[in-house]
Amino acid sequence: MSFLIWLTSLFSICTVQVEWINQILDVPLYDNIQNYKEIPEANLYIDNVLVIDPLMYYERDAVDHTFFSVITTSHVRTYTMRYRVYFPSYNVIHTQDIIFNIVDLVPPVIEHVGQFRIPLGNSMPDLEIGFIYLDNYDATENLYYDINDMEVVLNQTGIYPIYYQVSDLSGNTSYATTTIEIYDFIPPLITLNQPIIIDYQETWEWSDFITVRDNDDPYPYVLVNDFFVDYQTLGNYLITIYATDKNELTSQQTFELAIVDREPPLITVKSQPTPISVFSDESDIDFLSYVISVEDNYDNLQIIDLSYRHDIEFDVLGQYYIYYSLSDESGNEVELKMKINVVDDQKPVINIINPLIFDVDETKPFFIDYIEYFDNYTSYDQLILKMTESVNMGIIGKYPLTIDVTDSSGNKTTLRTYIEIVDRIAPQIEQINDILITDFSQKNLTYHFLATDNYDKESDLTIYVDDSLVDYEQIGVYQIHVSATDLSDNQSLITVDIIIIDIEKPVLVLKQNMITIEVFSPPLDILGFIIEATDNYDLIDREDVQITGEISYDKIGIYQILLSLEDSSKNLIIKSFYVKVDDLSAPIIQASEMTLQVGQFFDPYDGIKVIDNLDDIDLKWFPQYLDTSTPGEKTVNYIATDSRGNYTTYQRTVVVEPVSEEIEMTEYIPVGMISILGIAACLYFYKRMS
Repeated sequence: MSFLIWLTSLFSICTVQVEWINQILDVPLYDNIQNYKEIPEANLYIDNVLVIDPLMYYERDAVDHTFFSVITTSHVRTYTMRYRVYFPSYNVIHTQDIIFNIVDLVPPVIEHVGQFRIPLGNSMPDLEIGFIYLDNYDATENLYYDINDMEVVLNQTGIYPIYYQVSDLSGNTSYATTTIEIYDFIPPLITLNQPIIIDYQETWEWSDFITVRDNDDPYPYVLVNDFFVDYQTLGNYLITIYATDKNELTSQQTFELAIVDREPPLITVKSQPTPISVFSDESDIDFLSYVISVEDNYDNLQIIDLSYRHDIEFDVLGQYYIYYSLSDESGNEVELKMKINVVDDQKPVINIINPLIFDVDETKPFFIDYIEYFDNYTSYDQLILKMTESVNMGIIGKYPLTIDVTDSSGNKTTLRTYIEIVDRIAPQIEQINDILITDFSQKNLTYHFLATDNYDKESDLTIYVDDSLVDYEQIGVYQIHVSATDLSDNQSLITVDIIIIDIEKPVLVLKQNMITIEVFSPPLDILGFIIEATDNYDLIDREDVQITGEISYDKIGIYQILLSLEDSSKNLIIKSFYVKVDDLSAPIIQASEMTLQVGQFFDPYDGIKVIDNLDDIDLKWFPQYLDTSTPGEKTVNYIATDSRGNYTTYQRTVVVEPVSEEIEMTEYIPVGMISILGIAACLYFYKRMS
């Protein structure tokens, strides 16, 4: 009990709060109220912290004279019930009013709405026809309804929605949708505005001649059936116009279509016709040749279908007209006037009666004597001549000559040619020296010749050597043809001999000029020391090399061997090859093991054997006198040298052992007695100390 008092006093200084959940409840009409009785709940918060009291309990009925027995769910109204909650553990009691609203949650029922279908353009029908609705609680006359036909367009076909809405007094609403169909029963109207007459090969649109209107569709589909119309042939044809609106209502009309040719032919003449020469014969003039083409959009017309007339006077210079006319089969006619001139259009004639070619340094002639000129209309004395030239007779070349002749009509003939100063004397050719070819290769042979000319410099002359018959790889005498040409293409020709000879020695290359070999070696293959044995002309190799000289392989010395190689032209090369026979092998020292006693004499030749290929050996050793007075291993170095200075060293180990001695047993008695006395003294002192 004291604990509860302490706990209560503790809470008195804390913030206590009770919060209710579901204080207001909506109970559907006709539902059992007991199903909602325990839904409201309370939570206890101390200092804003939720606490749980396991002893908590509620009072839900008969609190402050509020009873659940008075609540009926058959009528829509609001009841207030008082709830009380107890938290015994915390000494907290709280009372709360709970609101129970009896509500109607069921919307009205729309049992039927009508279906509507009216012609295009009619007024809206009574949309309440067939509209049946009721509610579970409210009377029908207390229900509110609304009919929405805002989407209906009476002047446009289609199926449109109509929305129905019914609400009861509790605000529950039901919705329904029906449709109204606006339909069209009048087909499009086809009207001919003007006769359908079209030009040949002209495209046409039905809308240019026909109007199609519809009461609903502003753009009905129009089909033109012109299956029987031949647009490539003039004539009258029947066509059928079909008009279909979007409601698939169709009307048709048949009309006459006329294809006519109202376009005249086209005449095309030359824009710059060739003038007629004065004094021409009319019968020689093809007046139709001035016509480029005639065309018609339908008929196949030719230039020969043209008719023409003119006012030309052929013996009088001036401007005249040619009149062309042409009609097609539809009666369309065209006339064209073309200008034509009668002119003197022939130029004077200039002819060169003699070639204008003269030798260099020749006296300058009168060039007018080499030409003639005349005109078809203007007399000779009325022609105007102008001649322009600048010739140097001392220098060959082409000099321009311009001759102008003009007649009285202004026709001008210009002749441009050249006066040619030429050199017609060929050069002279002189052979300077004989031609010998020694390396079997083609050379520039022009250096063996000298050419001179009466006019051109030596440097301007061209010497050409034709050596196509010469085989530069074959010894022999051949003929060549030499020509000399000056700048004027004057040419002289001579034939001379060319000699192909071989004066070059063969090539003989050795790997080395000298070799040193061991005495008693096997004989050498001298040809094996040849790297190259060739000739610039003959096909020779190392097998053609001649070898002279002998080698004594068992005698030391230097021997000369001569290698010679000669080609078919007697060109000879000799190479010396030296072979040095020498002793290159050092002697070989063989020794057996040696053991001496202290003080024993050392014999350096004892157990030593020296071998050499020539048996001429000088043997030395160090030290020359071996000290054997003390035992141990001693080292003796041997050097064996032959007569050619080849030497070998050898290190020999000599073991010096001490002399062995016999020891008597009586010599050990003093040592034993001393040892026994020492042991006895140790025992004595040990016992005294213990």
